[in-house]
Amino acid sequence: MKLKRMLLTLLVLCLTIGALVLSASAAEIVDSGSCGENTVWKLDDAGVLTISGSGAMYDYQGNSTPTPWYPYLNEITELHLPEGMTHIGAYAFWSMYNLQELIIPSTVKTIGQLGCSYLRKITHLEIPASVTTINTSAFDGCSSLTELVSLVGLYLCVGNLLIFC
Repeated sequence: MKLKRMLLTLLVLCLTIGALVLSASAAEIVDSGSCGENTVWKLDDAGVLTISGSGAMYDYQGNSTPTPWYPYLNEITELHLPEGMTHIGAYAFWSMYNLQELIIPSTVKTIGQLGCSYLRKITHLEIPASVTTINTSAFDGCSSLTELVSLVGLYLCVGNLLIFC
């Protein structure tokens, strides 16, 4: 009887510790909001920016009309974009210096001006065939970029795409 009680107590203790460890490791949401008519964003305390929804993101204007995640630019290390997104907004991911990878969904059709510029740690970028328009300086300042792959489908390039790379 004492052995059963000790084993039960030990089991409860192990389950409690396991639950505490799992809850402590779950990322907390730092901030969130809207970034398009049908797109929303959230940033967690691990530096992961997740965009959800479908359609076009809003266009932004750098410092004068910044993205809602602008205060956290230096903390963002990972970016998740949804299939269903059709437009990466102007200045959307501008100056995310610590972002290491950018995967453009196969549903994106347009990339706004300076939309993916100054991503200094990106080394490889694949532009899906769905992209038909890339606006001025969309990838400007991606100084570590060593490989750019376009999967054909591009119809219109406005201005300079890659300056100071």
